[in-house]
Amino acid sequence: MLDILIVGGGPVGLYAGFKAGLLNLRAIVVDKGRKWSRAYYVPKFHSIPFSPEGLSGRALIEGLRKALGNVKDFVRVEDFVAVEGIEREADIFKSRGVYHPTKTARVYRSKVVILATGITDRQPLIGGELKTILPYANKGLVHYCIICDGNLARGQNVAVIGHERRAAFTALDLMHFQPRAVNILTDGKKLFEGELTENPDELRELRKTLESESVKVVEERILGLFGLEAGGFGVKLAGGREMSFDRAFSALGLYKMNNELAVQLGGKINEEGYILVDGDCRVLDENGSPVPGLYAIGDINSNWNQIMVGFGDAERAVIHAFAEYL
Repeated sequence: MLDILIVGGGPVGLYAGFKAGLLNLRAIVVDKGRKWSRAYYVPKFHSIPFSPEGLSGRALIEGLRKALGNVKDFVRVEDFVAVEGIEREADIFKSRGVYHPTKTARVYRSKVVILATGITDRQPLIGGELKTILPYANKGLVHYCIICDGNLARGQNVAVIGHERRAAFTALDLMHFQPRAVNILTDGKKLFEGELTENPDELRELRKTLESESVKVVEERILGLFGLEAGGFGVKLAGGREMSFDRAFSALGLYKMNNELAVQLGGKINEEGYILVDGDCRVLDENGSPVPGLYAIGDINSNWNQIMVGFGDAERAVIHAFAEYL
């Protein structure tokens, strides 16, 4: 019997395990594998105060795993385990998992469950291929969050990849950071193509705002990329021309919200798929009441998707669980 089962071994889930150990709580962090963590692929986090030069996602995860060694009498990580279902029996959660290397079943019984299951970004498919963009993202030339990395755009020539309102808003928000120029690359689509709105005037005004801010829209299809070796982001367009940028921001939104376990247990999600929580990160049901013993922390809850916010989520959830249930 565990005090807490933590589902997800990214930075936020690992930190929740560390906090649980500091409180002498028996916990297991189950992790599908490092490659499933959104943070694992971040070249540098620039918002961690104790590492002002930037810290890679891999280094952050390995550092947190090392820190768990200080609380190993109470907490451990089980790797390559996917939790596929959770049931509540009286006051106990019964979580069913699969250890993937051998396809064997794992069952965990705990008083509390903390979901740190995260979200998955939608990637630009260049020529229909995912692999084309990845080397640029891994080198920090393509970003997915302007709150995280918008400061890097100052004085630079920046591309925004996308064609919906999200792309327009991203381009306009980037102007706050004083880039030299911003272009929206729609990759062969018309700007706002397929957008549903009850107010067409909104899109017309948005176009005018882009024009007034000198944001150019390039609607040619992207055939390929170049410039990686020189530390730049270049695109080869269907019309034959090439454009070079210092960096790019993807504005394609999210591919997957890992909210299934919360829904199984009666949790409510919003229209974007985020799990709704209260101030202590307790998962809320359809009536707005907390689901007893169930928490959601990090990117999967309705928050700001920031690493330091996620650490705060972990603090609140573990401390509340300690006071309320343990």
